[in-house]
Amino acid sequence: MYQVALQPSLSRGGGLTQSQSSDLFVVGTDGRIYSTWWDANGGWGNWFNVSGGAAALGSPITAVARNPNHLDLFVTGTDGRIYSTWWDANGGWANWFNVSGGAAALGSPITAVARNPNHLDLFVTGTDGRIYSTWWMQTAVGPIGSMSPGALQRFARASM
Repeated sequence: MYQVALQPSLSRGGGLTQSQSSDLFVVGTDGRIYSTWWDANGGWGNWFNVSGGAAALGSPITAVARNPNHLDLFVTGTDGRIYSTWWDANGGWANWFNVSGGAAALGSPITAVARNPNHLDLFVTGTDGRIYSTWWMQTAVGPIGSMSPGALQRFARASM
């Protein structure tokens, strides 16, 4: 019923020895995004749909744990647009939103890097085959979950 779209070793706390929990994300055969979790006290939880999210079958879901109480998810949606949501221990799952107007070929993986708990960098191959990037940085003004102003930026091609 489910296609695994992420390594099942993703951990909220950066490792099972720290937090004793792990989260798994998949795209189901119905195209909806599902999750379950494992923790040392209760084993595996029940599957649930993540905030109504959907993606093409086989689409990879990228998850980043910026701290033990926060997860960010990224996926290319069924319309080719790049989407994100987050989970926070204080508020649960947020609604999905389009990231900076970005688009990619269906099923394209999105690479996310958290330099620190307050900064994310995203990288994706666009519909034109070029590599694009955007970033998010938490500020006193911007709400959590908003991405940087402007569209995804294209990298210049390096000559080799």
